[in-house]
Amino acid sequence: DFEHLRNVNLNKNNLASVDKLRNLKFLQSLEARDNCITDNYFMSESKQQLKFLTKVDLAGNKLTKLRQLLCTKLRSLNVDNNEIAECEMVQHSQLHALSANKNKLTSLKGFTDLWSLEVLNLAENQITTLDGIKDCRM
Repeated sequence: DFEHLRNVNLNKNNLASVDKLRNLKFLQSLEARDNCITDNYFMSESKQQLKFLTKVDLAGNKLTKLRQLLCTKLRSLNVDNNEIAECEMVQHSQLHALSANKNKLTSLKGFTDLWSLEVLNLAENQITTLDGIKDCRM
């Protein structure tokens, strides 16, 4: 019913999921900080959905895995303060900034072919090796 929404702010609620937002055809930015979201499946389901999404902030949730993103125009993603131990950040040509501070990453495995990446924040993780990252212009 709100298909023309472009910016949504759902910060500091008690949401376990924002999957229903994938039907917002023209959504450009989503802020859903400090909720109880456990999965980013809504961004990895189909390239036909969320075609205009450029900025997502999911900091302070309960994500444990960062699934591959099929939002082809996404430029900025913040997943700080989650419990992410595994990433599938593969072949995302538009992503310019990724912040995953304060998670449970132990390596950079899964950071592949991020051709446009300009900013990568990974402070306060459990990273012991820089092995794994490849084909990223940094």
